[in-house]
Amino acid sequence: MIKSSKSTKWLDKIGSFLKFYWVGVLISLIFFVVGIITLSHYGNNIDEPMHFEKGNAYLDFFLTGREKYTDADFTSKRISEWKYRGFDTAFFLKTDCCHPSLNDILAAGTNRVLYGQFGIMGDLESYHVFELFISTLLIFLVFAMIRRRYGIFAGTIASLSIALYPLFYGEARFNIKDPIEASFFAFTLYFFYLGVEKARAKYFLISSIFCALAFGTKFNIIFLPFIIIPYLLVRFGFSFNFKKIPKRIYLSLFIYPIIVLGVNFIFRPYLWQDPINRFLSVAQYYKDIGTGTDYQSAFLKFGWNTYPTFFVGISTPLIILGLFLVGVVIALFRVKREKDKFSFLILLWFAITILRVSIPGTSIYGGVRQIMEYVPAMAAISGLGALYLRSLLSRYINIKLASIIIFAAFVPLMATLVRLHPNENLFINSLVGGLKGATEKKI
Repeated sequence: MIKSSKSTKWLDKIGSFLKFYWVGVLISLIFFVVGIITLSHYGNNIDEPMHFEKGNAYLDFFLTGREKYTDADFTSKRISEWKYRGFDTAFFLKTDCCHPSLNDILAAGTNRVLYGQFGIMGDLESYHVFELFISTLLIFLVFAMIRRRYGIFAGTIASLSIALYPLFYGEARFNIKDPIEASFFAFTLYFFYLGVEKARAKYFLISSIFCALAFGTKFNIIFLPFIIIPYLLVRFGFSFNFKKIPKRIYLSLFIYPIIVLGVNFIFRPYLWQDPINRFLSVAQYYKDIGTGTDYQSAFLKFGWNTYPTFFVGISTPLIILGLFLVGVVIALFRVKREKDKFSFLILLWFAITILRVSIPGTSIYGGVRQIMEYVPAMAAISGLGALYLRSLLSRYINIKLASIIIFAAFVPLMATLVRLHPNENLFINSLVGGLKGATEKKI
C-alpha cells in the first residue's frame, strides 16, 4: 500500500509537470530528435579535435588512475579517432593552459558509452550528442522560465525563437564550448533568480552546480556578477535589511564559490601541481584572446566596438529581431511594475553579454558565437514582445487568429533553415542582402 501510494504521488507529479510544460517538452523533443537524425550531416569545428583528445585523456585518467595510455587501451573493437597515444594525460598535464576541460570529459564519456561500448552511434556523432542534449535542455529552460512568468503563449514563442535561431541551431550540433556555456550560464542565472525570489537555499546550491559546469567549460560565466549585482540593487534597493536573510541562505552563498572552484579544480588535473600559478596562466590566456586586438577596426566608434551589436542585428531572423525589439520596449515599461524585476534581469542578461565585448579594449572574433549567452536572453525577450503584439492584434481580430498569425511568421524561417542545412550558422538576414550581400560588403 505504501509503495503504491508513493508511485501514485510520483505519477501525479509527472502528470502535473507535463500538463504545465508539455509544449516546452514537445518543442525540445522535436529539436533533439531532428538533431539526432541529422547529426551525421555535420563535421567538427576547428577547436573540437583537441577538446576530444583532452577529454579522452582525462576520462581515462579518472577511470584508471594512469597518466599514460597502454597497449590495452587500444585493443577494443571501437577506439575513437580522437584518442591518440601521444595525447594522454601526461601530455596535457604540461600543456593544458587554455580552456577548461569539464565539458570535454563529459563529451568523451558519451563517446565512450554510445560509440566505444555499445556502438549505437558513430564516433563523431557520439561526441556531438552531448552538445545536442545540453542545448536541448536550454530550449526547455527558456520555455519553462517564460511560461512560468508570462504564460504559455510567450513561453512557446520564446522556445521557438531559440530552437530556430540559426546560429544556435547549427552550432548546437558541432560546437563543444559556446552552446554548452550558454546553456549552463542560463541555468546558473535562472536558479539564482529562483533562490532570490523563493528565499530557498537549495536553489542557490543548484545554481552553484550549474555555475561550476559553466566555469568548467569556459570563463564567460565570470561576467555573471555584472548581471546579478545591478539586478539585486534594482530589486531590493540600497536600504535592504540584510538581517532578514535566513542563515541557510548565507551558508549556501558561502558554499557557492567553494563548489564552483572545487569542481573546476577536481576535474582539471593540470591545476593540481601548481594551482595558483597555473590558474593565473589560464586567466592570462583569456585576457590575451579577449582584449587588446582590434579584429574589426572599421566598426570602432570612439573606441567602442559596434561590431557585436551590428552582427547580432544582421544574423538574427527578422521575425525574432522584430519581436525582440518590441519586447525590449515592453520590458522597459514593465520594470517599475514588476516586483521581482524579472524583465529587467533578462534585459541585463542580454545587454551585459553584448557590452562586455563592445567596451574599449575588448576583442571578439568569429562572429558572435563566443558570446552565445545572448541568444536565450534574446529569445526570452522575443516571447514578451510576441505577447504584447498578440494583445495588440486581438483588438482587431480574434485572439486565436492573432496567435496563428504570429506562429505562421516562423514558417519562412523554418524553410530557410531547411535550405541552409547543414550550414544554418551562416545565416544572414535581408538587412544586408543575406549571405551574398554580406560577402559582397565584406562583412
